[in-house]
Order: sequence, then C-alpha cells, then structure tokens
Amino acid sequence: IYLTSDGQLFLKTNDGMNLINLNSILYFQAEGAYTKLILKERDNLIICKHLIVFQKLLNPHGFLRIHRSFLVNIQKYPFFQSKHRIVKIQENEIPVS
Repeated sequence: IYLTSDGQLFLKTNDGMNLINLNSILYFQAEGAYTKLILKERDNLIICKHLIVFQKLLNPHGFLRIHRSFLVNIQKYPFFQSKHRIVKIQENEIPVS
C-alpha cells in the first residue's frame, strides 16, 4: 500500500495493482485479516491488510475510524445521527461507537 503525492492510493488486490483516488473512497470495512474498500463509482475491492494499516495511512487525509470495523471518509459524508449513533453513506448505515 502506498499513498501518492497527488492523493491516490496504490494497492495490490487479487486482480492486480489498483490506483484509487481518495475522493472515490466511501469507507473501509474490516473483515477479519482483510479489509473491504467501498468505492463510489467502481466495484468494491478486498485487500489482504488489517483496517489499522489504512487508518494509520489515511487518518491525516480525512478518514476517521468511527467503529472498530469501519473507517469513513468524513470529508465526503459528514452526516451523523447522534440519536441512532449511525452515519449514513448512500443506502448504508454505519454504526458509530
């Protein structure tokens, strides 16, 4: 995993190498030793890295870990319902802990 100077994430998946613009990332979801990358305009990707790796790399770039299983691009979707403790991203409701 590598973050380029122009705000793109360069990472390896089973399908090969991918270059992902940070603005196209909605959120990351932990799935054991893997992380699912949820994208705005592309198919989702599965990366063989723990969520903490992405958190450490992307925290200074507007990504916030709002739950033990979710790292969210808060610059894109800052809506938070304090009553229900969720963040709505498209049709998905992400828990906040």
